[in-house]
Amino acid sequence: MNTFLRSAIIITAIIVATCSSCGNSSATSAEKPKTDSTQSASTFVNEPLPANGHARVTDKQGRLRMEGDMKNGQREGIWTSYDAKGKVKSRNEYHGNKLNGITTVFRENGAPMYTGQYRNDKESGLWQFYDDTGALSKEVRYDSTGTVINDPVEPTP
Repeated sequence: MNTFLRSAIIITAIIVATCSSCGNSSATSAEKPKTDSTQSASTFVNEPLPANGHARVTDKQGRLRMEGDMKNGQREGIWTSYDAKGKVKSRNEYHGNKLNGITTVFRENGAPMYTGQYRNDKESGLWQFYDDTGALSKEVRYDSTGTVINDPVEPTP
């Protein structure tokens, strides 16, 4: 596969993985955005990503929208995405191009929206959801297959 095609596939995968609607301030486990960005794929510049090393994805205005490391053509380690003003929208951990590790998504005001852990692209363990001020509002627990194993519950004080 030529370098341009491989780069186009990688950048498309990154954009698809990070694009979702985040405007819902009452996101639940079933409707939570996977990550942060509200940008459509057409607003990103299609530049080749390095097979190894630090990658940066910008929009048409040259603003940094995502960055993270690549290893053998796959995302590896912490990837951070940004809104148009440069604020952090999410941090997601990847290993072998799959979500594996802690994910945190932030609201426009900088308060956390939710945090949890992925294993092989599936929700796993305890996920915590926060209200607009950053106060814990709900907890959801997932098994290793990404299935909710408890009813979403309000945290106990």
